[in-house]
Amino acid sequence: MIRRFDIMLLGADYDLAIENGDFIIGEGLNQQVALLLLAGPGDIRHVPGLGVGLHNYTLDENPADLNRNIRLNFKKDGLRVNKVMQSTTELTIDAEYDNV
Repeated sequence: MIRRFDIMLLGADYDLAIENGDFIIGEGLNQQVALLLLAGPGDIRHVPGLGVGLHNYTLDENPADLNRNIRLNFKKDGLRVNKVMQSTTELTIDAEYDNV
């Protein structure tokens, strides 16, 4: 499994994590997954078509639409989705950085 490190973000407002005046660096896979799910198309300036826009699926009756959008956007960002599990209250995604 590939491990990538990134500048970490904190809290619900995703502020930069800073400790002793320095950015905190950590493994960024879970953070990357969360940001891709929350961002909608147009939210990420340098890649305007990237982002799942999870909030748009709250009343969607077809879970396959969300599953397809997750897989498409994660692939665009270099992530391989192994499994997506959805229930009425929970979304679980098993993803990892693609080896390519």
